[in-house]
Amino acid sequence: MLGTYDPTSLDPIKQSALNGSLGSGGDYMAGLYDMLGYVDPKSGKVVAKTAKSITTTDGLTWTITLNSGITFSDGTPYDAAAVAFNLERERKPGTAQAQTFSTISRIAVVDPLNVRLTLKTPNSLFDRILVSAAPFVASPDAVKAAGAKYGTVGTKIVGAGAFVLDKWTPDSELSFSKNPKYWDAPHPYVEHYVYRIITDEQTRFNAFASGEGDATFSLEHDFGAQAVDAGEKQLTAPKLSTEWMILNETTAPFNDPRVRKAVNMAIDPQQFNSVMYQGKGTIARTFLTKNHPDYDPNARLLGYDKGGAQSLFDEAAATLGGPVRFRLMCAPGVCAKAEAIQSLLAGYRNVQATVDVRPAADNFPAVARGDYEVAIFSQTMPASFEPLVSTYWRSGQARVAQGDHPAVDAAIDQARGALDENQREAAYRTLQEAMVSGSHVWFLPVVPPASSVAVANRVHGARLLVFGISPEEVWVDH
Repeated sequence: MLGTYDPTSLDPIKQSALNGSLGSGGDYMAGLYDMLGYVDPKSGKVVAKTAKSITTTDGLTWTITLNSGITFSDGTPYDAAAVAFNLERERKPGTAQAQTFSTISRIAVVDPLNVRLTLKTPNSLFDRILVSAAPFVASPDAVKAAGAKYGTVGTKIVGAGAFVLDKWTPDSELSFSKNPKYWDAPHPYVEHYVYRIITDEQTRFNAFASGEGDATFSLEHDFGAQAVDAGEKQLTAPKLSTEWMILNETTAPFNDPRVRKAVNMAIDPQQFNSVMYQGKGTIARTFLTKNHPDYDPNARLLGYDKGGAQSLFDEAAATLGGPVRFRLMCAPGVCAKAEAIQSLLAGYRNVQATVDVRPAADNFPAVARGDYEVAIFSQTMPASFEPLVSTYWRSGQARVAQGDHPAVDAAIDQARGALDENQREAAYRTLQEAMVSGSHVWFLPVVPPASSVAVANRVHGARLLVFGISPEEVWVDH
């Protein structure tokens, strides 16, 4: 696999969650650790994996029941105690998911195959949050042996996945071999799995086309279509919403609702579609597409209005005493979008956007500490709203420095508390309409083409999930 993401750690409590997208490292993390479960990209419902089931009757008490006979690659049991140990680590202050799992009041081991979680308040969607934010379970023995250094280069990194880590060369590749103790035989089908890091987009595709890789992807370019043109094949997953970017509402200029509204009206969808997607995207009128389970026709975007955007930029500039200025923060792999936005905004008076390129590993920490104005993660909404909306849209989240969204918070709480599907759908409609009317994020007015991965013809069995390809299912002709 030819990819872009060079991790700073393979410790689950330090890695990005699976609610991200391609390039977040979820593919090799899943190969190393396996997953308690995952969210089906079409239905938005949880598919259990190492967990046999994740159930509740009231939304307050949840039971994780594990499949029997699973062991870590070091031979120690993958049991309820191991899951509880990892969840306790996940909710400690300072971890990537501490805020998410602060909602748990108690974690109890019932027996070797069952863990009971008691939440502080009912949440009928907690299973989606669990498998997206903390699907990976590390060997407690390995974690205890390495201490705070666990997951870094040179430590023994142990999971229960289909592969074991052989070698990790930073800025180059992660190399894995088949785990002979893997619980879900006959998986995996390949003896070795290599994730090679090539940050430059064109270089990465050229390496794929020349046979140096079996699969690759891009967040900005349609490598899948290019693969087909080259006589290879592609995997696709339709986009279910327009893209959105995170705004820092705690400081100027996006603490001013006029600026938030202006940027949401400023981008010409036809030009943006042409520049970014060669006209292959779909002009958006609503946040979600009709294919999304929670589609709301009333969550209408403000729409392109050049004159209205200019008036708002002028008003805000008069208040600020100068032009509206902000940085478009992005990782190297998604900066084409920032450059396109910068170019389109150059046609306005009283607004100046600069492109702020950061290493991929620094983007999320920068957002958490508030060192940004606009953060670009090429983010679209998957089939399930949770945990993405709670992570990025809820007020006071430690991971995202944002303003207060009381109407949004109330809708999230209503959706979480609803055991009835109709009540939940109503809450999600309220949620979308509150976000759009308040311009609390920057909605880009084009639904991107389907996510696609370029796959060589010799590769079979590959399936595209939210985070990428699950390597255990792949087999290759030689």
